[in-house]
Amino acid sequence: MKNVAKVYNKLILIGNGFDLALGLKTSYNDFLFWLLKSEVLKRFDYQYFGEIEQILKRYVKFYNNRRLHGLLGRITPMEKWNADKHLIMMKKLTA
Repeated sequence: MKNVAKVYNKLILIGNGFDLALGLKTSYNDFLFWLLKSEVLKRFDYQYFGEIEQILKRYVKFYNNRRLHGLLGRITPMEKWNADKHLIMMKKLTA
């Protein structure tokens, strides 16, 4: 029998009350923990805490530098930061 990859579509709403009615996670901390569990910790084998630390470091580098984000216009967070950091820094200075 062939291995069949399963694709799950999930609706994630944060902070508007609708998420509570559906029993979804409601805080950014919960969302981040869910993301790490579903995209990292469940996909890799590890035995020691040091291995988890290395896996998470590699994932953060991947997430920021290689993973394309639809909400950012199919660019990486680092590309977005590099394009807009002058605006962010200016806003901090004028706040």
